[in-house]
Amino acid sequence: MIKIKGKGWWIFQSIVIIFGLSINFKLIENTNNIEYLIERFKVTGLVSEIVIIIISIFSIILFHSMASVKVSTKIIYLVIASIYSSFIIVGLAVSNSGSIYLIFNSPLNIVLSLYFYLTILFVIYNFLYWIYSKFIVLSLKKEVLLSSPIKIWFLFFIGLCICWVPMFLLLYPGIWGWDGMDQINQFYSATSGEIKFYLTNHHPYTTTVIMGNLFNIGLKLFHNTNKAISLVIIFNNIYLISSFSYLLYIISRYCDKRYSKYLFFFFAFFSIFSFWANTVDKTCYFLGAISFFYAELVYFIKMDYKSWNKVHLFALFIAACLVGLTRNDGIFYVLFTLIGSVFLKNSINVKLVLTGALIGIFIFNRFGLPMLKVLPTEPMESMQVPMQQIALALKENPKSLSHENKKQLSKFLDVEAMSRVYTADNYDAVKSTIKFPQWRFKGEFDSREKQFNNVPIVKDKKELYSIWFNLLLKNKLLFFDSFLVGNYNYYFPTTNVSLIWNDPPLNGGASKYEYTKHIDGYTSSVNHFQFYLRNFFMRSIIVLPIFNLLFIPMLWNWLLIFVSTLLLMQNLKRYLIIVFPSIMIFIVMLMGPVNGALRYCFPLMIIIPILFIVGITNNSNGEKKYG
Repeated sequence: MIKIKGKGWWIFQSIVIIFGLSINFKLIENTNNIEYLIERFKVTGLVSEIVIIIISIFSIILFHSMASVKVSTKIIYLVIASIYSSFIIVGLAVSNSGSIYLIFNSPLNIVLSLYFYLTILFVIYNFLYWIYSKFIVLSLKKEVLLSSPIKIWFLFFIGLCICWVPMFLLLYPGIWGWDGMDQINQFYSATSGEIKFYLTNHHPYTTTVIMGNLFNIGLKLFHNTNKAISLVIIFNNIYLISSFSYLLYIISRYCDKRYSKYLFFFFAFFSIFSFWANTVDKTCYFLGAISFFYAELVYFIKMDYKSWNKVHLFALFIAACLVGLTRNDGIFYVLFTLIGSVFLKNSINVKLVLTGALIGIFIFNRFGLPMLKVLPTEPMESMQVPMQQIALALKENPKSLSHENKKQLSKFLDVEAMSRVYTADNYDAVKSTIKFPQWRFKGEFDSREKQFNNVPIVKDKKELYSIWFNLLLKNKLLFFDSFLVGNYNYYFPTTNVSLIWNDPPLNGGASKYEYTKHIDGYTSSVNHFQFYLRNFFMRSIIVLPIFNLLFIPMLWNWLLIFVSTLLLMQNLKRYLIIVFPSIMIFIVMLMGPVNGALRYCFPLMIIIPILFIVGITNNSNGEKKYG
């Protein structure tokens, strides 16, 4: 870059940044290089131009006002800015062209992509420094609350109950989607035509038992489906509010009472939490478990190890077990926490507790579920990435599969249908082509278990992965493209409202076969006024400025990376015990069946504020002692 002194240097830098930010990623065909460049640098709309100019000038000002920082800090800034810049450039390419090929499919596109990447890198680098400087200022003052634990918890509990009452009334008797209907039908071993429901761990068995028993008690008490459902909903609200209240108590007692108040208002008025507390769905139970689990982790981080209470060790064990039993991949969250505990000083007791919880979860899943006559979850649920990649290869490069390959694949799936129904955003279409007789296993449990184990995708899964690996060697770029395209809404802002808010389990969608006699009598609203008011609320809340950003999955993943980095930049290695399981949540999103479903981010909505609070209430002398 040519060095220009004084104002001229500032102007030159601003122009370079403005042009870089003006590059778009529209798919343009049949033009010469000049026309192509004009189209790629074309900014549509006055507002966009003004925003680009403001961002450019502001980033230049930040760059020239930076105080001197350590080289290691600059490197961390650069790494995080590089990650964010990669997310943006991939997301823009995918959202505009449906593929990452626009980034590098010609020398000209490589140059434009590199120019745009370096521009975004520069802007984000400057903003990260500015935000970090504000973060340090926030951590200077702390106020710790030393009131009675029961009193603090009770005040938070009553406050959340009052704040959540309007949502309870708005959604009464509760939202009942297909997941919850499946679980109730499993509980009763219901029959619908040729379909016979039986217990599986597709939805965690523990949550099925909780909901099923509550529903059953409600039916016996009230002889009314809606009132039986409302009993489940009341329990869900009490359970989740209790867990949140305990977390708020821990924050106020061991971190800072001011931030516990801020977190209270977040839990009270960010409608995601109160909304899902009013759904007959397993998600609520996992959120409560995560809240309880992280509350205990905060205690062990903030308290001096000499003052650790055995009651909290027992509570950590219970919380870890709940995490593992309310979500099928919960055991990995506990495992990642155990790995992170390596960096917590003098934490042998914590390690033993987490190890014990892991062993307990494993024994229950491996031996307890068969004893309770519960089938395992279907294997294709965890095979989104390889199945989507195989489907894309069948669609875009069928020649890479020999006749023998297709014959081998046909044992596991419908080859023609898979290539036809493939969509990058939703794995369910591809999953439906896999040969697995859902709800078709006959007889008693021993017979069903034998049939389950003889299904090709269960019995010969290694053979399927072998075919996938051979295809990977022939379609490396295509498979990489499939992975990025199938997940880009988790790291790039989505504009698809259906993925942000109108989630089928949330809005009550279900298949006809799920409406068994046990579901008869359920009405999602008690009158037309309530129905229209609820629809108005759901549609209007996502258009509120600033607030609507909270409904974008990308935001939570970006915040996770940023806040985790801030902790590490302060050399807070002991906080890895809460950072590691958070990383697992991001991995689950990338492996999940839906591109951009907000419900996969729900745990982060609890965890990120915790990471932020424990970071800004840290003191340079290590763990704080509270007696």
